Amino acid sequence: WRDSRPVRVGNGAWDQTQHDVYGELLNSLDLYRERIGDLHPEIEEALSRSSALIVLCSPRAAASSYVQSEIAYFQSLGRGSRIIPVILAGEPAESFPPALRDGQDRLGADFRKGRDERENGSLKVLAGLLGVGLDTLVQRERRAQRWRMRAAVAMAALFAALAIAAIAFGVRSEQQRVRSEANRLASEAQLASEQDQALMLAVAAWRTSPTAPARAALFSTLSRNPQ
Repeated sequence: WRDSRPVRVGNGAWDQTQHDVYGELLNSLDLYRERIGDLHPEIEEALSRSSALIVLCSPRAAASSYVQSEIAYFQSLGRGSRIIPVILAGEPAESFPPALRDGQDRLGADFRKGRDERENGSLKVLAGLLGVGLDTLVQRERRAQRWRMRAAVAMAALFAALAIAAIAFGVRSEQQRVRSEANRLASEAQLASEQDQALMLAVAAWRTSPTAPARAALFSTLSRNPQ
């Protein structure tokens, strides 16, 4: 076919349909390139490494030759079933790129208000990426929520216990400080040479904390003979 020639030549060939197979093939490839556009080698490499393709669908995306080109290239890799459409705007008929209007049932998401919206839509996308059913993923999410709730309750209980322990430690430390102060005053009362000073120190020790040394200092001071 590369060396094919017209059946007629000369002036009789002007109104004859010329079946130049090689030229028709190149022309078809050129029309295809113009329709879907060219992919950058880096994009092709990224698509080749990807196990799934998320397509953000909208009327603008449906009219984009670049989006169509990416979908067509991904489908050519034999991964058409791993395409996950996500509707952002418009109805499916007008927001799906032509390459996705093949009648194949795909697990997608509808982020439009009043539809799946963000939470359920995200679960659907995740289910598509993991290759599991939506119900399975919902059950997993519920179990994860229960686990997070239990963990949150456990952490709250732990912090409460730590707070109580800190308060108890603070109270115990303050009690120890008060007893130490009472014992110090009692010791000074025992060493005081003047009875009035000793009595004042012993009473102060007893009022600070009725410890055994404070009681002993008070009784000892009261039993002294006046000078």
